[in-house]
Amino acid sequence: MIGTYREMLQGEDWMTEATREKAIEKLDSIQIHAVYPDYWYDYSDLSLDGLSYWDCVEAVKDFQTRRDRGRTNQEVNPQEWGVNILETNAYYNPQDNSVNILLGILGDEFYRDDMTEEEMLGGIGVVIGHEISHAFDTAGAQFDKDGNLANWWTEEDLAAFAERADRLIAYYDTIIPFEGYTVPGRNVQGEAIADMGGVKCMLAIAAEDPDFDYDSFFRQFATIWRRLSTYEYEVDCLTQDPHPLHFLRTNATLQQFEEFYETYDIQPGDGMYLAPEKRVAVW
Repeated sequence: MIGTYREMLQGEDWMTEATREKAIEKLDSIQIHAVYPDYWYDYSDLSLDGLSYWDCVEAVKDFQTRRDRGRTNQEVNPQEWGVNILETNAYYNPQDNSVNILLGILGDEFYRDDMTEEEMLGGIGVVIGHEISHAFDTAGAQFDKDGNLANWWTEEDLAAFAERADRLIAYYDTIIPFEGYTVPGRNVQGEAIADMGGVKCMLAIAAEDPDFDYDSFFRQFATIWRRLSTYEYEVDCLTQDPHPLHFLRTNATLQQFEEFYETYDIQPGDGMYLAPEKRVAVW
């Protein structure tokens, strides 16, 4: 997957070689943290004997607080993840340039042993591609390969990148998910860039298989973002969450890719059609 992403960066004709080299250097430096850490916290000094459930919770919290305070002004341990691996989540950390795929997400619609290649790429594949893409979204792009807040872009490329991001923002600003509301494009730009980057990476892998079932891939991608919700919750997410609403993570993302149009014979005038000149994938 890193190799495919490298080819994507090499194919971006709007970047100069100077910035491209830095981008590939950052890509090749990404740390992959998958499933669970090699380093585990030592709880041998924590005793829970005879405590009630509530007291156990408080004792663990107190132990963790004292542990964290004890690390003040100490050297950072890069082997520490510092998260609950049972969460259904994956994330990119720009401060150590790492992609983190937690144990909790490796199940259900994201990953199963009996998945086809198409389902795998449409599930956990796009998630991993999404997290890699965060290294090059409008926030992650401000950090270098070592996780330092540093500009590695030429002035020309940074301006071109900002222009591409602004086009994406402007497009999302036009979307009306509910009467009286529009999508705040600037709020969701980072996640939208990563969503599109993840799908683009998986489609590049798919292109290597002449028998690839694109319908199965797109259906799996839609499946991982389906959810039952309430109007009030969706409005809250719209105004507070940096992620696009789930149906937009599917629809607005797939509108950017020609493979989607070819698979379902989408034509001008169809509800999902977006003219090529209006498509806004940053990468």
